[in-house]
Amino acid sequence: LLASAEPGAREALTAGQTASNAAYSGYLQARGLMQRHDRPGHAQAAIALLEKAVEEDPDYALAHPALAEAHWRRYEETRDAEEVGLARESAQRALALNQRLGPVYVTLAMLERGTGHPGEAVQHAEKALALDPLSADAHGERARALEALGDMLGAEEAYRQAVRLRPNDWSAFNQLGAFLNARGRQAGAREAFARVTQLTPDN
Repeated sequence: LLASAEPGAREALTAGQTASNAAYSGYLQARGLMQRHDRPGHAQAAIALLEKAVEEDPDYALAHPALAEAHWRRYEETRDAEEVGLARESAQRALALNQRLGPVYVTLAMLERGTGHPGEAVQHAEKALALDPLSADAHGERARALEALGDMLGAEEAYRQAVRLRPNDWSAFNQLGAFLNARGRQAGAREAFARVTQLTPDN
């Protein structure tokens, strides 16, 4: 696949990578933990792995937005405002290393939406989608920001697009379920939450 891709596509596929096996291994382990960010302690464990990854390779661009997300998840768990500052530092470091990585803008969208700036969050999510139109995470963050702005039609379509792109992601269904429940659409919410429990019975 890589050999047959156009030059721009090859660059996109390899952007932000590392030559350090240790850094890559830590990144993969951390991403695995963050797939179940609902579990206590997972964010802190991911932070430890990602801090070691960026020590191994400070220029590992993909590790920095992952570290930013882990700090944000830790903030959601503890409400320790210091975690927000650490998340922003990691996100800005990622941006300084590479401005063409979709995950950087997804993380920035997460931070802006979570700190009360949904307009900026939409802009970041749309930058992520311009770089990677198939990013379920970007669609999900765009949905949450649009919901905060009161664009319910746009939000619902974005939530549903995230589910279509990643049909085995409990978090995407959880967000859709919460959205529908808040709109008083309990039947649809129950269906979405049932899918969450199918995918993660221990959630």
